[in-house]
Amino acid sequence: MNEQYLPSNPARNQTGHISRRTVGKGIAWSVPVIAIGARAPAMSASPPPAGYHEVTLLGWNNALDVSNSEFRADFTIVVQTGELPAQIQYRYNPTGSTDMLTLTRVPDVQASVDQVYGIVATEDLGNGLQKLYVSARGDLDVSSPSTPSTYQETIQITWQDGTITRTSFPMLVTSRNNEGRPVSVNAWDTTTSGLPGYVGPNSQTGWGNVVPAGSTDTLQGAKFHVDAVNSGRDAATGNDVTDELYYQFVRGDNGAAASVTPTPVRISITNHGSGVEGALLTELGSFSLDSPGYYKLLVWPQSRNSSGAATPTSDGVAWRPGVDPGQQVGSVFWKIS
Repeated sequence: MNEQYLPSNPARNQTGHISRRTVGKGIAWSVPVIAIGARAPAMSASPPPAGYHEVTLLGWNNALDVSNSEFRADFTIVVQTGELPAQIQYRYNPTGSTDMLTLTRVPDVQASVDQVYGIVATEDLGNGLQKLYVSARGDLDVSSPSTPSTYQETIQITWQDGTITRTSFPMLVTSRNNEGRPVSVNAWDTTTSGLPGYVGPNSQTGWGNVVPAGSTDTLQGAKFHVDAVNSGRDAATGNDVTDELYYQFVRGDNGAAASVTPTPVRISITNHGSGVEGALLTELGSFSLDSPGYYKLLVWPQSRNSSGAATPTSDGVAWRPGVDPGQQVGSVFWKIS
């Protein structure tokens, strides 16, 4: 649901939380982009330009397990040239509260593991308008459902005149029981520092990669981490092991495969039920993407039986490339101008 309104009290409440990172500590569904527009400032004598304050989601962390819950979102905002949001917030617990956390703007979003956002590129739209490309990240705290459930995560933008635009996007939260399914892991903080080929500066560098227009830079495969936790099912139920997944880079606008991964690539990972294991994509070495635009790194976790039995099959438990939507674990803003 998308909303625009003028609050009676523009001041926003922010509830303090102890990050789960201090006590121990996750896809992009193929759905239409979500776009919203803000209404004109209350005292405006004329209507705003077409597209003003329009927000479009590009990609986000769309599947997670409660032990590996992280907020990731990339989006664009149409603003008047030189205009910036007064505040960007997101919902801290989409499964259990309405509390919003405020993001801090930083010059290099990849250098932070906190609640931050960065304006990673701008595009001149003419007629006094610009499109801002935003990458945002932060901690998340979700409640464990009894069965895999889809919830709505919310991003809220407050403008200088007090008006607010708000957009939501779907996010699967799996359960760790005999109804569960394997799910991707978005690494946090420095949890991948021990993996061979780790380049940092932190474990979240798979998201918000930027290669500027006109640059001859390439991407390092070792910046991208893929991982998944198993379904949480017991051995008798089956499909309790996840030691493989598929990954692929695709364009965000049409889902077309990037030439570096023309088909989904199968890779082995360590079977585990919480935390971070997985692998860095060092096998890709140094690589480039195709035409300018936004790209997603998607994964499809697999499952099998620890008993070695042929049945039950993994239909409806594992995720199938080309059939099931991918789970997003990384992003690239490639030569956008």
